[in-house]
Amino acid sequence: WLAGLSGALITLILQSQRKLLTFAAGATFLASLIFGFYGRPATLTEQVAQVELTRAAQQRTQINADKQIWSEHPWFGAGMNGAPVQATESLDGNVYFHLLAQTGGVGLGLYLLFALMFLQSVYRTWNDLPKSHHWHRVLTSGGIGGLIAFHASGLYWSTLSDSHAMNLYAFLLGTLGYLCEQYDSALVPDDYSL
Repeated sequence: WLAGLSGALITLILQSQRKLLTFAAGATFLASLIFGFYGRPATLTEQVAQVELTRAAQQRTQINADKQIWSEHPWFGAGMNGAPVQATESLDGNVYFHLLAQTGGVGLGLYLLFALMFLQSVYRTWNDLPKSHHWHRVLTSGGIGGLIAFHASGLYWSTLSDSHAMNLYAFLLGTLGYLCEQYDSALVPDDYSL
């Protein structure tokens, strides 16, 4: 939920304030509908809290194991076989602690540097896009939101070891990289040319 909301929020902030207000109104309406079905908010939160406590305990165990491996190999990690991901279909991991355990501080630092530099490049392209290039602006703002959502979901999910998440990430990197390259190398004449 955090990843989806953060990605949608960033996309809407980049697009327009009117769309952001429309999204906030829709989210408020949806939340009131959900709470209406449960009678009182405590009923919903009690059910969610029980499931969340179990998931958090599993995630804490995985993070502690990764921290232990990282403390033994702080600079370059223990390698991919030294710190395997337990299960890719469960939401009990943290990709950043996995990276620390597998590649150490150097590997995590390089990954975060790549992610930040790429995001900065896409945002620079977003600022350079003409207002008349509506579809390129939609693609760029949605891509920035998708990248934010991908990295936020890494807090609770082993995104780099899940093939569906990695396919989406590769698609976003490729599409946005191509768009940035086209705008950096030459002027794109209209919204329909790439």
